[in-house]
Amino acid sequence: MNDDLTDEELEQTRQVMLAVTGDKLDPDEITKLLGAKPTFACRKGVKREMFPGAETEQPTGVWHLEVRDMERSLYEPKVHKVLDLVTDDLARWKKITSRFEVVMFVDADITDDEGGFFRLTPRTMGRLAERGISLLAEVEDEEDE
Repeated sequence: MNDDLTDEELEQTRQVMLAVTGDKLDPDEITKLLGAKPTFACRKGVKREMFPGAETEQPTGVWHLEVRDMERSLYEPKVHKVLDLVTDDLARWKKITSRFEVVMFVDADITDDEGGFFRLTPRTMGRLAERGISLLAEVEDEEDE
């Protein structure tokens, strides 16, 4: 997805990612239910290369759909962008969330958005809640790094 970015540029991007995880997760099933191709997916137990020369066994099944950009902008539109890429069918969401953990991960910087605050409106929280999606935000202060 981000093949056009250097490693340094990729490190500076702001990420919002929908993550579905579970030991019995079948990535093809999740792709079909959500109607979107993941940016990364893997079954539990598959051996894969984390980086050159370092192979690991996938500890649990995962299905990720992420949006990254270089903008130091509001995260809420990025959350909507991810949600707009997948199905609105709440029956499908219930089928997924009853079997797997589903999280919207936000990689935030407290110097972004609104002067050190991270905010999502009730509309956005409602979209997440009606689908059974938890919010997980990692908030960092890049000025301290």
